[in-house]
Amino acid sequence: MNLKHRNLFSNIYFIVGLSIIILVGALLFNYYMFKAHQFGHSDLGQFGDLYGGVLGTIVSAITLIYLIVTVDEIKTQNKYIRKQIEQSDFMMLLHNYHEIIEDLDCEIKDENNNTKEVNGREAIKAILKSPNFDETHMLNHIVETAVYILRFPPKNIDIGGYEAKRIEYNQAFITTLSESEKIAILRLKKNDRTINSPEGFESFVATL
Repeated sequence: MNLKHRNLFSNIYFIVGLSIIILVGALLFNYYMFKAHQFGHSDLGQFGDLYGGVLGTIVSAITLIYLIVTVDEIKTQNKYIRKQIEQSDFMMLLHNYHEIIEDLDCEIKDENNNTKEVNGREAIKAILKSPNFDETHMLNHIVETAVYILRFPPKNIDIGGYEAKRIEYNQAFITTLSESEKIAILRLKKNDRTINSPEGFESFVATL
């Protein structure tokens, strides 16, 4: 619980305590005045109406403060839940992306002209190096998934500080990308097979 909430609860406790003191004092006052016959029943009734009005106002104030605290707590919890869902979605996207990478495979010729199978990031390197592969067809799913993650979170999500969050997620994702993945993204999105360096990748991401 933060300082703001502690202060609000302290105010509630103070009001409740004060109300109890006033109530006890009023009851004692009524008892002794009635016992001493200093007030008649009609006088006590007027006093009770006055006290009831005061007590009702205090109770209403307590209820209002409690509602304010409750609403504030709900907003804080909802914000925390949205953040957890957002982070969970991002981690799921990363997991799916790396699964797609691992599922990629192709056959290449080694230095002895023997055929061997490579997969994952090695397959991306091989596809980029050889003109015999249709890199657009073989790498398109990987590239589109990567671009989707680079655009995370979607702009229609109601979160605060969108740009700052996007940059944060971008950096987290980019650190997991190999050089060949960056080249593949630049090649396919710019439709330029002559790109052989990840230079300019950060600038490209900023345009997404």
